[in-house]
Amino acid sequence: MNSHRILLGAVCAAMLSIPMSVAAQIASGPALTISDTQVFCQGLQPYVTFTLPIMAADAGRSGMLFVGMRDAAGTAAMFLVGDTWHQWTNGMFPPYEVVASGISARRFTLPLNPYLAGGGWSLYAGYGVLDSQSETKVQTYSRMVQETKAMAQAMKKGGIGSVDPDHYRRTFVQADLVRAGKYGYVNAGVENNPDICNPETR
Repeated sequence: MNSHRILLGAVCAAMLSIPMSVAAQIASGPALTISDTQVFCQGLQPYVTFTLPIMAADAGRSGMLFVGMRDAAGTAAMFLVGDTWHQWTNGMFPPYEVVASGISARRFTLPLNPYLAGGGWSLYAGYGVLDSQSETKVQTYSRMVQETKAMAQAMKKGGIGSVDPDHYRRTFVQADLVRAGKYGYVNAGVENNPDICNPETR
C-alpha cells in the first residue's frame, strides 16, 4: 500500500512540472516578423499568402504550427484547421499542423474568413517546438502512470485513468510559443475592409 502511494505521489509531482497554465506565461508581444504578405481573391473568398520565419535554434525540431484570428477587443478567437475556421472557446489552442519531421520556415496560402472581414479581426501565425528536456518529462510521466496503473490493478484499486502523451507534448509546445512570443501579426489588410473581395469595390 505504501509503495502505491509513493509512486502515485511521484506521478503527481511529474504532472505538476508540466506547465499547464500557458496563458499566464505569455510573452509581452510577438517576437516574429511575418513577411511577404499578399492577399488575393477567388470570387468573394479572400486568401492570404505569407512566410512564417523560424528561429535558428528551433530549426529541425519537432513542433506545431498555429494559425488564428482574434477580435479587436481580444475577447473572441478563431482557429484554422485545414481550410475551415472554428471558434475557440477554452483550453489549449488547436494546432494548424503537427510537424514531426523537423520544423522550418513555411510559406502559407490560407483562406481568410470572409465573414470577419471589416470587423477588426487580426490574423496571427506562430509555432512552438518540443525540446529534449520536455520530451524526457513526457516519457517519465507516461512511464510512471503506466506503472501506477499496473500496481493499482494488481491491488484491485481503481482511479488511475489512461494517459495521452501527445496531450502533454502539446502543452509544452504551446508553452514554448507563448513564453518566447513565437508568433507574429499577419498584415492582411482585411481588419477594416469588409469589401476586399467585392468586385464592385476593387
